[in-house]
Amino acid sequence: QEMEAHEAQQDAKDEDDKELDGAEPAEAVEADVGKRHAIEDEEGAPVINVSHLPDILDANAPKEAIGKVQSIVQELLVIQGEEDGKALDLGSVLCQEDGRVLGAVVDVFGQISHPHYLVLPSESCKKDLPPVGAAVLAATGMQETSFLCDRADLAALQNQVDSDEESDLIDGDE
Repeated sequence: QEMEAHEAQQDAKDEDDKELDGAEPAEAVEADVGKRHAIEDEEGAPVINVSHLPDILDANAPKEAIGKVQSIVQELLVIQGEEDGKALDLGSVLCQEDGRVLGAVVDVFGQISHPHYLVLPSESCKKDLPPVGAAVLAATGMQETSFLCDRADLAALQNQVDSDEESDLIDGDE
């Protein structure tokens, strides 16, 4: 019985070894970790692609200041948004003051009144990453760029809700 158990363990180890024989070397796996792949098979997950982005925007392309480069982590840019500024939506395109495209927003985190962004850099940006502290602008002329609601929008919405409630009360009294 002990011999059979040992043979079963050896067979299982041999199967594991066969699976590993076809595996990529550790260096290839590590190199692949740095590449960003879109999650396409996860239902509802946004697919953000930067391969189509231009290297630089037209000189007269509309842009709006949104913050500054806070840090660079594993080839991703961390952008600190302006306090009380409008928050950008996922996929929004960011650039530098001179119009050089940085990439697209892949995550928004922090407070809505002081958002931070994780940005997947474009290929041209990877070759020339901006320094920490560099000004960052939203490429508002690009269709991918959109803002989430800001405080002014929320205040206007609240005023509308309040006036609708007052109107309902007045109408209900008649």
